[in-house]
Amino acid sequence: MSNWYNYDKLLGYNATFNFAITGRGQGKTFGGIVACVRDFLKNGNEFIYLRRYKTEISSSSKTLFDAINLNKVFPGYTLWCEGSKFFIQKNVDDGSDQKPEKQLMGYATALSTANILKSTNFAKVRTIVFDEFLLGPGVFHYLPNEVEAFLDFYETVARKRDVRVLFLGNAITQSNPYFTYFRLTLPYNSDFKTFKNGLIVVNYTSNKDFVKEKKATKFGQLIAGTHYSDYAVDNEWLNDDEAFIEKKVGYCKNISTVKVNGKMYGVWRSTENKRYYISEDYDPCNICIISLDKADHDEETILMNARNNPFFKFVIENFRVGNVRFENMNVKNQFLTIINKAL
Repeated sequence: MSNWYNYDKLLGYNATFNFAITGRGQGKTFGGIVACVRDFLKNGNEFIYLRRYKTEISSSSKTLFDAINLNKVFPGYTLWCEGSKFFIQKNVDDGSDQKPEKQLMGYATALSTANILKSTNFAKVRTIVFDEFLLGPGVFHYLPNEVEAFLDFYETVARKRDVRVLFLGNAITQSNPYFTYFRLTLPYNSDFKTFKNGLIVVNYTSNKDFVKEKKATKFGQLIAGTHYSDYAVDNEWLNDDEAFIEKKVGYCKNISTVKVNGKMYGVWRSTENKRYYISEDYDPCNICIISLDKADHDEETILMNARNNPFFKFVIENFRVGNVRFENMNVKNQFLTIINKAL
């Protein structure tokens, strides 16, 4: 199992929030649960396995320990799930009818329904494993105000204690509410990067031995040279590309400010190349603040539809002819969602 994700270095940072982002199938969930079980056997610390929706929990928790039991990671023990609780029990090999008592070691829960747990006591929980925290296009969506919903859940569990979180994700997109909320970026010339005085650590990595083995499989050969192989094998971002990303050039005038998901973005026009730039920088003195959604609308904004908004329509028209640039990937992905709806 040496080619699976190893948590020793990540947890060695002793951070509170730990983000592990790798290619698909590199054993993040397997390694995270193994680390939690070891912590329970050594220190008696329990853990929570968290997914976003109840349907995800019901399907994934039932098989969470299958690979661990199959590979005899904890010889002499059997691990299993009953409802929303995880148990471990010593095996009896001497023919005795007396079975060792099963021990509660963890819980499965969904973030979407976590608000009903506010009176629950999680005093023995040391680790929260938030699996598949990154989402791409599809049926599932991030929850409204998800980060603050998660922080509320964290507070329910921690109660002033030091509880660590493992955020596990595949390289789908760098644009996500957690990176935006805490202003996180990927490591540069390194696999690890810390934030908030070491309270947050981000690990973005790819196991070379695992990649080599995966490329040698029939499926690896089948998808060789495809965009999906870049994502699933080489840990390149599935939904991110560098098209239309550029820093502002020359003197730029702030045309308007757009409020999206509670955050202000500036729309700028360069006098040098006549391009429009959308940036996290904005002019606080500009009173033209646009909201494109009722959730962002307040006393200081002008609420209008993106397609018919005279202050934003020119952005869409210039995007059609390739004359709009975004400051970074997060800004691009935020605004492409808006622009695509208006096209």
